[in-house]
Amino acid sequence: MDSEAVKEVERLIDLKENRKLRKKRKRRKAIFIKLWKGMLTGIVGAVAMFVIVLLSLMAPEVTLRAYNGCAILIVIRVFGTWLDKPRRKK
Repeated sequence: MDSEAVKEVERLIDLKENRKLRKKRKRRKAIFIKLWKGMLTGIVGAVAMFVIVLLSLMAPEVTLRAYNGCAILIVIRVFGTWLDKPRRKK
């Protein structure tokens, strides 16, 4: 093998290694994004629960509006999660 062929093989090996590293980074990034979304959802849920409990003690009719608002937000969140799912390529 001449030096050009050796360089070509080394370049192909480097490309494969870089592709593997990109996949690892992408997977790691996706995991952190899912964790971040989960944490934010939990925090928002805890705050909403706290506010709803306080509202139910003060004014029951306002609590019903708060429940409706939370239900709408949950539907939007679930629908957004469904849209975020990766599609299978045919």
